Amino acid sequence: MNTKSIRRPLKFVFALFAGIAVCTGAQLALEEPPAPGGGGVTTLPIPGTVFTFTASGAFPPCTSGTTQVSQCQFLNDSGQDWTTLRINVSPGTEPAGCSALFGFNTCSPRQGTPSTPSMLFFSGGAGIPDGMILAFSGSGWPSPTVFNVSANVPQDATVPEPSTMALAIAGFGLLCVLNGRRRAAE
Repeated sequence: MNTKSIRRPLKFVFALFAGIAVCTGAQLALEEPPAPGGGGVTTLPIPGTVFTFTASGAFPPCTSGTTQVSQCQFLNDSGQDWTTLRINVSPGTEPAGCSALFGFNTCSPRQGTPSTPSMLFFSGGAGIPDGMILAFSGSGWPSPTVFNVSANVPQDATVPEPSTMALAIAGFGLLCVLNGRRRAAE
């Protein structure tokens, strides 16, 4: 991490306070990072616009790949502002709901299922500028819960539901059959 990346979070730490409460008591909050201290990596630089972390029950800490992030803090070190933020939560069994965060004007939730993730989409406002820290904390989530975070993606850039895919495949199959019959008749 370069000197610029180290100084900027110390000067400009986003105070992101939002709770995503669910009926079973599971919560996810984006908040101001605590003061440095303790062991392990407290802040993980994110050089791109996509990252994943795993948490168990209550967090921090969380894990990104093989790195334990003791304060569950992620530094936007991508060189660009994150103007939208999509968080896919797996498993999608917890009821999803959200509210606008500091830095974002709106939040749109989409409920998942045991086989598809829930989605929380944040947009509008300044977002998360380059050099800012995004800190997560939560409680009540199933163990383990995987959070896939993507920045600067459109809300509709999601995988279609299985029934939609099945209908599209059936339609293409029907077109192929009809085209084969037409050619055989010629």
